[in-house]
Amino acid sequence: MRKRSMPPEANGYKHFLDNSLEDAMANVRHVAHEQPNIQIHVVLDGFIMPNGKRGEPQELFEDFYKEGMVGKSWITTQHEMNILGEPVRLENRSWDSITFWHGGKKVELDMPDFNALRAGG
Repeated sequence: MRKRSMPPEANGYKHFLDNSLEDAMANVRHVAHEQPNIQIHVVLDGFIMPNGKRGEPQELFEDFYKEGMVGKSWITTQHEMNILGEPVRLENRSWDSITFWHGGKKVELDMPDFNALRAGG
């Protein structure tokens, strides 16, 4: 499903969809934390909040980041969004190094207040 939702502009970009769960998570963590100069592309299509709401791109990312914290009962995509947000929160990656897509179009998300999201989690 996620492969079909990738925008045409993402063709040729590296993805981890064919990796095992463990390898995909390790690769996401490595790129997010160890390669801050690599542009990351996130397709938000198909994200559904725990309350069943489809949500707007900003609230989808923020909800998935918050729900993906260690120690919570998360789904893989939620944890991946948390992994992507953590180096930004720690100022080891710039927010603009992450490009978000929704409905086949690039969308601009404001940088969340990661500390507030963590406190409210």
